[in-house]
Amino acid sequence: MKEALESREQELRLPLYPRPHGMVPWGRTANDGVLLWDTTSADTADWTTVLTDADFQFWLDLPFSASEFVARAVTGRSEGTPAFETYQEYETGTFWKVADDKFATAMVLANRDIEAVEEIVTRVRSIGVPGVRQYAEELLDRVGESFGALPEDYLAIMREFPGGVVAGVRVFPVSGGPGTPGLRRLDEDGLFLQWGEVGGRAFGWLTVKDAPEEWRVAYIEPDASALTCLEDQTFATFLRRRLRGDNSLF
Repeated sequence: MKEALESREQELRLPLYPRPHGMVPWGRTANDGVLLWDTTSADTADWTTVLTDADFQFWLDLPFSASEFVARAVTGRSEGTPAFETYQEYETGTFWKVADDKFATAMVLANRDIEAVEEIVTRVRSIGVPGVRQYAEELLDRVGESFGALPEDYLAIMREFPGGVVAGVRVFPVSGGPGTPGLRRLDEDGLFLQWGEVGGRAFGWLTVKDAPEEWRVAYIEPDASALTCLEDQTFATFLRRRLRGDNSLF
């Protein structure tokens, strides 16, 4: 995991066990994602779940215990009930569905003309855990109209992604819990709307234009000495550029 991230000039979201407060792996998903505990809390009852994909490019922060995570995964199935399969049913059903889903994902991502939003959403969905989208939508419902209209590419991705790290970019949940960051305005005039951070820099949009679709990614240096606007980058295109290995900030 560390080698894969370092090759892309990225860092682990948190240290790994046995370092203090390190992440402890406890499970895998059907699509080779990794489930870990965030052991920051001294009380094991308060350990939450971190979920990453097989490439370690998406890290989802989920404020669930292992038992709540499993319960949400079970009840998040389309039928809403657990699948107790015979071996014969498994051979003819679940296994091949996973294989078919992986093939479908590969075909979508192989499309050279794929749009940025579709590429990111496809990769988030390919992690393959029922219940994650439901939780992401819960967060969107909580924020309501607090920030007015928001860019459609941001909303489409955040309906699938509940917050965490994408290709080394920390993306805040739409609605942050007590003591945790969420979507927020940084200045009194409300012209800079922050959605995340990279290397101590605050990333967001300059919202001087009325139409959210015209907002472009901007960032503020850690010491607030300068603001840079990436005139050609939307939320989705910026994340996709990072996923494709381009970490430039200009």
